Amino acid sequence: MKKTFYLFTVLTFTLFITSCNSDDDATSEDKNFIKVDDVESSLILGFADDYSDYPSGDTYNIDLTLLSTGFELREEYGYDGEGYGFELEIFTNTTKKLAPGTYNYSDDDINKPFTFVGIYFTTTDDTDDVSDPEIVGGTVTIISSKNNYYELTFDMVDDKGHKITGRYFGEVIYTPNLVP
Repeated sequence: MKKTFYLFTVLTFTLFITSCNSDDDATSEDKNFIKVDDVESSLILGFADDYSDYPSGDTYNIDLTLLSTGFELREEYGYDGEGYGFELEIFTNTTKKLAPGTYNYSDDDINKPFTFVGIYFTTTDDTDDVSDPEIVGGTVTIISSKNNYYELTFDMVDDKGHKITGRYFGEVIYTPNLVP
């Protein structure tokens, strides 16, 4: 009887362990990440700085910053650390949030709804080049948005030829009514 109980316990434990395999791990379809060329990092932190109380015609501005692991919030506004991230100045046709839709990179001096400009940066490389590469092409797709929550994907390229892709579904630190 003891052998049967022991065998049953071992079999149950084995089945439990094997049922928790890698199928339960997050896939790129359900995790927040930034991928620069072939290097992928988790996105963990976001800021949305709202300038939409100061419209330019029917165009409103919200700046969006997303940061990878390695960054931490400072006590005052901002962040410190090492990792990957980008800062986008996004133009929309709604106040207080980015309207759902696809935003295209634009280097026009006239800011139109559903366009953006921005920079990509990394503080992890050991190169002497400390300038932040500018985004020179691509799209950002806003799937859903509220003041402090965004669901978005991005596919961009910077002026150094890096392909920057990923997604972010989560909370952002929302700051309304900023003076330009």
